[in-house]
Amino acid sequence: MTSPAMLGGHDVGGFDRWAERYDRSLLQPLYLRPLHRRLLDALSPAGGALLLDVGCGTGNLALRLAEELGPEGRVVGVDPSPAMLRQARAKPRPPGVLFVLAPAERLPFPEGTFDAAVSCVSMHHWARPRTAIRDVARVLRPGGRVALADMRALDPIRKRVQRRLHPDHHEGWEPDAVAELFLEAGLRRVRRRALGWLAPFAVLVVGERPG
Repeated sequence: MTSPAMLGGHDVGGFDRWAERYDRSLLQPLYLRPLHRRLLDALSPAGGALLLDVGCGTGNLALRLAEELGPEGRVVGVDPSPAMLRQARAKPRPPGVLFVLAPAERLPFPEGTFDAAVSCVSMHHWARPRTAIRDVARVLRPGGRVALADMRALDPIRKRVQRRLHPDHHEGWEPDAVAELFLEAGLRRVRRRALGWLAPFAVLVVGERPG
């Protein structure tokens, strides 16, 4: 059996330890919830669709997606952290929401399963982002859309501070770098989405699997 430490890179243990406090973090109201709203706008989920949330954590975005989809919609959240998924599964949820232990690089679903996929501030924790984006593209149906938001590359001053305080932490992404990963994975109609006041802190890129 694959151990949790092998699923999704070196950050899994940290998220296991953080899981019980995660929903109380100031990141939720100040950063993650505003990004969730912009991801929902970018995805424009249709009622009755089957959606994938990659790096779902404690399930907050997956549950918001389920609300948008209505009673006929279905959402599958995947995450490599067992403790995060325990928090997600403990929350009230409609029967169409399922949480699965899996890394982004090895999604346990057949090709063309999902109508759309979403990921929020997860990719910078992935062990192999290029491989993961390819697998997300694989499980989309032809014409399916993926919307991904992640931490933006730091400016030089903040980068120096982070390197001193957290030298192993990912320094974030330039929007063009994320778009290039989408194109390498075979996604098309790749475009950056405006983020307003969040623009210095996050990047949001949308792409589609060719029909």
